[in-house]
Amino acid sequence: MRIAHLTDLHVLERHAARRRGSDRVRLELLCNERSVDPDDRRRRLLGALADVRAARPDHLVITGDLTEDGSPLSFEMLAEIFDEAGVDPSRTTLIAGNHDAYAGMATFQAAMSGPLAAFLPTSRPGSVVDLGVATIHPVSTQMEQPFVRAAGRVGDTARAELARTLADPAHARRPGIFAIHHPLVVRSIPAFHWFDGLIDAEETSAIVGRHRNLTVLHGHFHREMDLPVGDEVRVRSRGARAVVDEGRAMRLYDLVDGSFVPVKPRANPSRLQAETERPRETIEA
Repeated sequence: MRIAHLTDLHVLERHAARRRGSDRVRLELLCNERSVDPDDRRRRLLGALADVRAARPDHLVITGDLTEDGSPLSFEMLAEIFDEAGVDPSRTTLIAGNHDAYAGMATFQAAMSGPLAAFLPTSRPGSVVDLGVATIHPVSTQMEQPFVRAAGRVGDTARAELARTLADPAHARRPGIFAIHHPLVVRSIPAFHWFDGLIDAEETSAIVGRHRNLTVLHGHFHREMDLPVGDEVRVRSRGARAVVDEGRAMRLYDLVDGSFVPVKPRANPSRLQAETERPRETIEA
């Protein structure tokens, strides 16, 4: 079983530069000095999807910030890119991020009923994607907030449902992927955590950390991360670089002895090897 992981695509609609008024202000602030160039972002995503296709994974997980601000036209563009790249919806799980809600909390759900409807069966928050020998658990961290804040929250109801699902014998003994946008990290400075952290990271980690067969895949921080979940070193939380920044940002994970292990390229990029050294801890918790 091989899982491919992409994150933080930040796709823009074709004529994003023509926005006016408050939509234009929001877009420029969210782009954070990145070029408002839909074609460049499309090229980066197509390159990343080409890498996924070459790696021949069993499933692709994309952990949020699919678009820059969740505008309906940007979701339509995303669907066009997926179609152009030949992405198989039945083998792809999409997670929404905080950026996907800035144009409205309902836009992602509308896209999943519209241009991205084919992805809904494998992307519904709170569902279980059954891959046979493994499972994927997509979780939403979207919350109502102004676009100048970037926090996330799982919420009491979703956490309770997650706890029940993970305790179900049908899933408890199989390796699983817990797919989320915000990492299960508590920022060391409370103000930073309020601004862009997962508000209920401790409560969610307490549930996930009890299940040693889980691997957490996330995005949001735009860099590769490998951290333990809470005090449970065997449960790892793994982030990937942002496609919008680097394009060729895919991470791969192979199922080895009941756990998903990161795969890294050797000197020859066409050869891949399961990573055996201790995962790097690259962020202050």
